[in-house]
Amino acid sequence: MQLKIFLRHLIIFFLDINFGNHFPANRLTPLKGAGPGGADLTTNTTNCLAVYSKETSELQFCKPTTTDNPFFTSGLYNDIDAGPRFFPSSQVNDSTFVMLVNPFDLKKHVESEEFKESRPLYPEKKNELKMLADSLDENDNPVLMFVTLK
Repeated sequence: MQLKIFLRHLIIFFLDINFGNHFPANRLTPLKGAGPGGADLTTNTTNCLAVYSKETSELQFCKPTTTDNPFFTSGLYNDIDAGPRFFPSSQVNDSTFVMLVNPFDLKKHVESEEFKESRPLYPEKKNELKMLADSLDENDNPVLMFVTLK
């Protein structure tokens, strides 16, 4: 297992933990020949997001999900608009984090069963996300997802 601390906040750490071939969630449908050496790919990722609280000294893993949708595999659940689970890639300031989403991947996400069957807190935001994804071209710049902690 490989551990990489890539984001830091005054009270919490976000940890990107690489489980390698021991990732606890598999794809429902293996991708034929997409793995190393032409093997079937059985996982969406080898990385899992964990959150460490300096206040309580607790480490919590984001529960990995067995799915064919890479955006529902690991990260913080997005119950606002049913968008991708949030797996931050950069820290903007003390409380704001960002995740880059490829337009083609976002389009695939809104076509997934997980997205269609989700019941977010703000259904109108889910519709806005779908309209955004429908308006994107696969050659557009990445979509930036920002989260600000309070």
